[in-house]
Amino acid sequence: MARYALVIGIGENQPPFKALTKTVGDATAVAQVLQEYGDFRLEVLTQPRQLQYRALVTAIQTFVQQRAAGDEALIYYTGHGFPLVKDFGEMEAFLASVDCSVTLEGGQITAQRNGLSLASLNRLVAKARFSNLVVLLDCCHSGYLLEDDLLRQTFADFSQKDYWLMTACRSFEQAWAKKLDPHSVFTGAILAGLSRDRADERGVITAGSLFEFVQRTLRREQQEVLQLAVGRPIELLRFPLEQAPVEVDESLEPYQGLNAFTTETAPFFFGREDEIQTLVQQVHTHCFVPLIGASGSGKSSLVRAGLVPRLQELGWRVLAPIKPGSNPIAELKLALRTVFAESEIAGVYERIDRQDLVTVATSLPEPERWLLVVDQFEEVFTLCPDRALQAAFIQMLTSVMQQVTPRLTIVTTMRADFVEPWLAYGALTQAIQSQAVFLGAMTREGLEAAIIQPAKRLQYRVQDRLLAEMLHDVETEANSLPLLQFALQQLWEQRDRKQRELTYAAYQQLGGVAGALNQKAEAIYQRLEAAGQGDWVRRVLLKLVRTGEGTKDTRQRRLKAELLEMGTNAVTCQTIESVLTALVDGRLLVSDRVNDQDVIDLSHEALIQRWQRLATWREQDRDLRRLVDRIEDAQRDWLQQGKKRQDLLQGRLLKDARRLLKQRLEAVAATKTFIQKSLRWRRTQLVATLLVPALVLGIPAEYFWREESIKRDYARIESSVGDQGERVAVLSLVGGCWATEQYGSMPDYFRERVFGNCRSLQSAKLEKAELIRANLSKADLYEVSLSGAELGFANLSDAELSYANLSRANFYNTNLSDANFLEANLSSAKLFIADLSRASFTRTNLSGADLKNANLSSANFLDANLRGAQLIGANLSGAGLHGANLENVQFGCSELPDAGYGKIKMRRNCPNLKDIKWDKDTKWKGIKGWDQVKNIPPALKQQLGLR
Repeated sequence: MARYALVIGIGENQPPFKALTKTVGDATAVAQVLQEYGDFRLEVLTQPRQLQYRALVTAIQTFVQQRAAGDEALIYYTGHGFPLVKDFGEMEAFLASVDCSVTLEGGQITAQRNGLSLASLNRLVAKARFSNLVVLLDCCHSGYLLEDDLLRQTFADFSQKDYWLMTACRSFEQAWAKKLDPHSVFTGAILAGLSRDRADERGVITAGSLFEFVQRTLRREQQEVLQLAVGRPIELLRFPLEQAPVEVDESLEPYQGLNAFTTETAPFFFGREDEIQTLVQQVHTHCFVPLIGASGSGKSSLVRAGLVPRLQELGWRVLAPIKPGSNPIAELKLALRTVFAESEIAGVYERIDRQDLVTVATSLPEPERWLLVVDQFEEVFTLCPDRALQAAFIQMLTSVMQQVTPRLTIVTTMRADFVEPWLAYGALTQAIQSQAVFLGAMTREGLEAAIIQPAKRLQYRVQDRLLAEMLHDVETEANSLPLLQFALQQLWEQRDRKQRELTYAAYQQLGGVAGALNQKAEAIYQRLEAAGQGDWVRRVLLKLVRTGEGTKDTRQRRLKAELLEMGTNAVTCQTIESVLTALVDGRLLVSDRVNDQDVIDLSHEALIQRWQRLATWREQDRDLRRLVDRIEDAQRDWLQQGKKRQDLLQGRLLKDARRLLKQRLEAVAATKTFIQKSLRWRRTQLVATLLVPALVLGIPAEYFWREESIKRDYARIESSVGDQGERVAVLSLVGGCWATEQYGSMPDYFRERVFGNCRSLQSAKLEKAELIRANLSKADLYEVSLSGAELGFANLSDAELSYANLSRANFYNTNLSDANFLEANLSSAKLFIADLSRASFTRTNLSGADLKNANLSSANFLDANLRGAQLIGANLSGAGLHGANLENVQFGCSELPDAGYGKIKMRRNCPNLKDIKWDKDTKWKGIKGWDQVKNIPPALKQQLGLR
C-alpha cells in the first residue's frame, strides 16, 4: 500500500505574527526522515506562493480527497496557530496562512481573514477514505483541537479507522523554540524520537513509541504534549536491520587528520548534526549563506561532508567547490563549465564578465536547485591583490540574493578573523547580519561522537580511559578539531588490531592532542635534515605560507612546478621533488590536480600555528617574505592582464625588487625575468623623460640619434622577412647583451657604446630569419617567433626564450647552454650537435625534434613533451625528466668524426642516461633503441623490465 505525506512549513506571515525562522528547516528535516526511512511519497510546501490561503486549501483538499485516498497518509504542519474569540467568549482555532490577517481588540483576536479553520480541517479528514492517518501539529494553541467538543464526532467517525494525532501543546499554552537550537522544541523532539537508536528490535518506530519519547523529553522543557489515538498501532518508520558483522576493509581511513572531510568520507563525519540542520534550513530560505568560524572549527568539513550530502539526498545539484585563489572569477568560470554544453560556454563566460550571475543561475538545468560552495573565502582578501577584482567577485556572489525564483544558492566558509575586511562591503554586511551561520565549538556529545563513531563503523572501539582523556584535552584547547583528528589518525595507524581498539597507551606516546602534530612534523623534519634536505623543507613550507600584515599568516597554494623551479639544476630539482614526496606522504602537505597541473598546499592552517619549528621560521625575515609576496602578486597580475607594460613593477616596489635581485637572488628567482623586464622598461621611460631637456639644453645629440637608430632597427625587423637587413637589425639590438653580466656595474649607456646594444626583442617576428653564427648570448627573446629560422653555429647561451616559437628552426651546432625555454615550442626543430647543457625546458614542446648527438647534460625537462624526438647519440647525463613525455623517442648510436693529427677517425657515439632523474609521471612508452643506450639506471631498468 502506498504512503503519502503532506509537509507544510510556514515562516512568513503578516503582522502581528512574527516571522518564524525555524519552520522551513523543521519541515525539510521531517520530510527527509519520512522519505528515507518511512517510504513516504512527499509533497512539501515551504514556498510563500504555495502557502497563501487559497493555494493551501486546494493543496490540502487534493491531498485528502484524491492523492492519499485509500492509502496511508501523514500531515505535518509547522507555523503559527491562533485562537479566535467569538461573540460570547467561545474560541475557535485557526492556522495562519501567508496572507492571513487578523483584528486585535484588547490583545485578543476578534476577527480574521484567510485563516485555516481547524474545525473545517477536522470535518475534511473525517470524511476521507484513508487506510490510516497521522497528523502532527507544531504551532501555538494547536492543542485546542483536542479539547473542542467537535472532536467527539471525530472519534465516532474514525471508530473503524487507524487515526493518530499529536500536538505541541494545549490550547492555553504556546509552542516555543530556543533561539540557539536549530529546531523548535517539539519538532526537535520528534526528530530525535525518529532516529535509528529509538527503533525496536525489528527496526520499527510506531506513533505510540514516538509519543512516549516526545512526552518524556518535553516534560523537562515544561511543555505539554497531547495525543489522540484511535485504532491499531501505526508504523511510522522502518530502519533496515544491521547486517551481521562482515569483514572490514581496514584500508579505509575513518579519521582525516589535517584534511577536511569530503562527500567521499562523509560516512565517517560525526558530531555536527544540529549544525547541519541549521545550514539546511538556511539554504532553503536564503540564497547566500556565509558560514563563519574560527580557524580549526571544522567549517570545510561541515559543508563538504555534512551539508552537501544532505542536500544531494534532497535532490539538489552541487557544483564542484571552489577556492578563490588569486583569480576568483576564473575559478567561478571553471566550476560552471562542467554544467553547460560546450556551445553555451562562451555566452556563460560573457555574462560572468558582465557580473551577471543571476542570469547564469536562471539558465542552470531545471528543475533542481543548485549549490555552490566557496571554501576559504578569506583568500579573496589574502591571495587576490586586485581590489577591483575582489569587489567584482563579491558583488557577483551576493547578487544571487536578488533571484526571484531561487535556483542557485551560494555557501561561503570564512575564518572569523577576516570579518573586518568583509564588513567593508555592504552586501556582505547585510548577509552577516541576517543570513550567516556562526560555527561554535563542538558540544561534548558531538566530540564524543566524532571520536567513537568512525572507529565503530569499522568495528573498533575506543578505550574508555582514552575517550575521557581526549575529551578533557580537547575541551581545554581552543579550536582543536584539526589536532583531534590528527591525533586520532595517528592512533588509528597504531591501533591494536588484535583487540580491535584504540588505546590510551598509544595516546600517551603521541604526546596527547597538543603534542601529536608537533611530534609527527618534527620527526619528518629530522629525517629529512639527516639526509641534508632540511633547508629545502624550510624553503618549501615558507613558500606555502602567506605572510600576514596586520592579519594572521595564512596558507597559499602553489603549483608544483613553481616549487620545483626554486631548484637551479636537475640535482636540486630532484631534492625538492623528494622533499615534497616526503611531506605529502607524511600528510603535512596535500597534492591535488587542478586544470591539468599539480598543486601543493599545507594540509591545514593548524600546521602554521602548532608546529613550533615552522612558527619559528615564520618569525624570521618576515619583511622580506612580505616583499616577495607583493612582487609575486604583481607578476601574477601582469600575466593575467596580458603582460602589459603599465602593469610592470614601478616606484618603491621596483627599487626593492632590484635590491633583492642583487642581494637575495634566491628569494626572487621565480620573478627574476619579470623584475628584469620592469627595470628595462623603467630605463626606457627615463630616456624618454630626459631626452627633451637634453635637446633643449643643447647637449650633444648623439644619444638621441642612437635611440632613433634603434627605433629604425625595430621597424626593419617588423617589415623584413629573412633578409640581410633583418640580421643587421637583430645584431644591432642584442649584439652587446653578452657583456651585461661581466660589465653589469657599468652604466647601460656607456656599456652599449663600448660593447653594443642590449635591447629586448620580446614578441619580435623573426620567422625564417638568417642568423647563422650570430652572437645572441643573454638576449631577451621572450615570446619571439623564430620558426623556420637559420641559427646554425650561433651563440644563444643563457638566452631568455620563454614562450618562444622555434618550431622547425635550425640550431645545428648551436650553443644554447643555460638558455630558458619555458613553455617554448621547439617541435620539429633541428638541434643536431647543439649544446643544450643546463638549459631549462619546463613544459617545452620538443615533439619530433632532431636532437641527434646533442649535449643535454644536466638539462631540466620538467613536464616537457619529447614525444617522437630523435635522441640518437644524445648525452642526457644528469638530466631531470620529471613528468616528461618520452613516448616513441628514438634512441641509437651514430658515427661522428674525431679529428686528430692530420687523420680523421670516426668514433661511435651512443645515448648516455647516467644519473638521470625521473618520477612516476615520466612516460616511457614505445621507445626504440634501448639496447644501444649507455648507463641506464638500474632502478629504471627494473621499472621498465629492461635487461
